Order: sequence, then structure tokens, then C-alpha cells
Amino acid sequence: MPIELYIMAAVWLLIDWVCRFMLKRNLYQLYMKKENGRVQLAEIKKWRAIYYTRPVRYEVIIEYMTGSGKKTVTITTSSSFLKKYKDEKSIQIVTVPGTNFVFLAEEKWIVQNIELWVVICVLSIFIVILLLIGFLQAWSMGMLQGIIYLSFLLIYLKLRHIVRPRTRCKHKARMKYVTDLSCEEVMEKLRQEAHNDFQFVKEKEDVKDNMYIFSIDWKAQLYQKYLRAGARYRVMVTPSQTGSTVWFYLSECSDDYALDQFAERLRGFMEEKIGAFREE
Repeated sequence: MPIELYIMAAVWLLIDWVCRFMLKRNLYQLYMKKENGRVQLAEIKKWRAIYYTRPVRYEVIIEYMTGSGKKTVTITTSSSFLKKYKDEKSIQIVTVPGTNFVFLAEEKWIVQNIELWVVICVLSIFIVILLLIGFLQAWSMGMLQGIIYLSFLLIYLKLRHIVRPRTRCKHKARMKYVTDLSCEEVMEKLRQEAHNDFQFVKEKEDVKDNMYIFSIDWKAQLYQKYLRAGARYRVMVTPSQTGSTVWFYLSECSDDYALDQFAERLRGFMEEKIGAFREE
């Protein structure tokens, strides 16, 4: 396999990885918008079209209300629907409680996702052809060439799983867990078992209610360093006919794109330590 083909395969793999990453990001945003989003009205402060880019991009600065007051954000998109808002004073947006996600209500990334799928399919065909060429030449390869070929093959097989749906549970702004334990037993278990990466404290010590805060710390290793992220949930325990129900409401999160990991860690904690199981 000539060195030129190795370079070409490396470039195509890099482009393929970028496209799959962008597609996964769009699909994740669509899920969060559909399952956890809350529609509200925002005031348009500024609108402009960026004509020197291809495709033409549109930028809108909006102001909307949050629980802590007004917030201003800038949204840029290549979707043509934003043209009709040039002279409008308001626009519908979708926000996700507990996160920094702000989406335009009409934004669906359809054209961009189709383009990404087409690019990924075309690149996959060419990459498979190159890998077949390398496979046919494998009998005459030296050890170094064989290692390089296998590396390309493993990278490509790994890339194929980037946009595939995973079996882990999806995060929701409100998650429900049920157990046959009583409310008092659940509260006691949460106090006893929540330590290290998990913390369980009363939201306000001087207020007599059943609202608590459950915190999750998550560390990911990257190049010998640890990146820390965290999520906080408001917790309410209510009685049910067969035991009790534990409600988790997302309050805040330091990494909006790690919410599925938090949901998975929360499910593991509740099943192993509390004996509670999630209901959709």
C-alpha cells in the first residue's frame, strides 16, 4: 500500500470523524430539545445576515427570561427560515431547564444532517475500498505496514459506533424512580450511601419541606489529566401505593453534553444502593 494511500486514508478518516461528531452533536441537541425542552418567547435585539459565507448564515441576538432574570444570547444558523424574522420583534425559542441550551423553535438541522449523512456514506465507501486494497496486499506487507493497516482498520471500525444509539439510559429534565421502600427508608438510605462522588443534602436547612439536593461529580481522564464535571438535582420523595417515588429535577449542570453519563451514573447508584428503578 503506497504511502500516498496511507495519507489519503488518514485524511478521509479525519473528515469522517469530524462529520460523525457533528452529526452526533446535532442528534443529541434534537433529543434534548424534543424531550426536555420548554418553549418560550424571546425578544429579538439584533438580526443580521452574513453573506460572505457559503451557505449564507444568519445571526440573531435574543433576550429571554430565566429564573434569575433576563439573559442575552447570540444564535447563528444557516437555516433559511430565519430570514423572515428580519423585521420581527420576537421569536419562539426552546430552553432546557438546568442547562445552557437555547434553541430556535424552528431549528431542526435537517439539511445539515442530510449533508453529513451523505458525506459519511461517501467517505465510508472510499475508506472501505482503500482498506480492501490494503487487505489484498497484506500477504506481501512488512511488519510496519501491517501494523499501520491494522491501525487504520481499528480506527474506522471505532468511528462506525460514534452515531449509533447506545443502550444506556437517556437523560431527562425530570426522572422518576420507584421503590418498595417507604419515604423514610429512602431518605435514610440516600443519607447513608451518598458519599465521595455523590452528595445528598437538604436544599434549605431552615425550611420544613421534602426538597433535597443530590449532586454527582464525574471525572474523565484526558491525556493524564482529569476533567471534572458535575450535576445537581432537586430531589423529592413522595409516597405511592407500593412504596415511594423518587423524583429528580435537573437544577444545574457544568457540562451540557455529559447529561447521559450523569443519567447512567444516577441509575447505577439508585439501583445498587437504594434498590429503586427508573420509570419512563
